[in-house]
Amino acid sequence: MHNTIFLENVNVEFEQKKILSNISFKVFPNKPVCLIGKGLSGKSTILKSIAGLVNISSGEIQIGGVSIKKKKNSKYL
Repeated sequence: MHNTIFLENVNVEFEQKKILSNISFKVFPNKPVCLIGKGLSGKSTILKSIAGLVNISSGEIQIGGVSIKKKKNSKYL
């Protein structure tokens, strides 16, 4: 699972409003992915959460089996 991106029950809240609710999926290396949804449905928030630019309220995001919480101080984020 090298470089696999894994989201499990990810929630994001901003000013007491749920932006993402229980998002779970895996992205495998060298496999195309497309996020499709209406405007303001959370697509950019998902990507910003994976990049560590948005703090998640609960849940887990891992890249290559390592939590992004641990990677915040690494060269990746």
